[in-house]
Amino acid sequence: MDKHPKISQIRLAGMVSLHDELRAILAKKCPEYSSFVLNVLSDILLSSTWSGIELWLRGDATLEEGFEQP
Repeated sequence: MDKHPKISQIRLAGMVSLHDELRAILAKKCPEYSSFVLNVLSDILLSSTWSGIELWLRGDATLEEGFEQP
C-alpha cells in the first residue's frame, strides 16, 4: 500500500460499500433502530468479522476459532 496509495483508496471504498450494505440490511430487519445505532452496529459487525479473519490468516486459529475469540 505504501508503493501504491490507490490500493488504500480502493480498499476504503470497498469497506464503505460493505458498511452501507450491512447498514441497509440491518435497517430492514430492525426498522425501529435509529440511524446512529444502525451505524454503530454495522461498525461493530465489520470490525469483529475482520478480527476473526485476521486471526485465521495469521495461522493462529481456524476460521471458526477466529470467530469464537472474545
